[in-house]
Amino acid sequence: MQTFYLIVSLVATNFIPLNGLTLDSGLLDEHRPRYSCPEDNVSFDGYELDIIHDIMSWQDCGTICNLQPSCKFWTWNKSSSAPGSHKCFLKSSDLGLTYSNQGVSGQRGCK
Repeated sequence: MQTFYLIVSLVATNFIPLNGLTLDSGLLDEHRPRYSCPEDNVSFDGYELDIIHDIMSWQDCGTICNLQPSCKFWTWNKSSSAPGSHKCFLKSSDLGLTYSNQGVSGQRGCK
């Protein structure tokens, strides 16, 4: 008589890790928002595609991001007195997410 062993591997398919967090995989669809619109006091550092000067509102920055196909995220510098104020930073990634009391940020589609 031969003995056969059946090994079963269980894999959770509806959750995946992201930056140390576990999020529902449906939230990772680029067409569905992962963030509030906008995220106040947040900056996406690095991953710049372009920097546009003299943008007077976060809404304008979000609109500019929507017009550039490679833009996935954006950060607008909201301080009127800080060096580099009122700049719109177009981003390819949100991996540099940090707290910044000068930043307002959003995902493509937030405008």
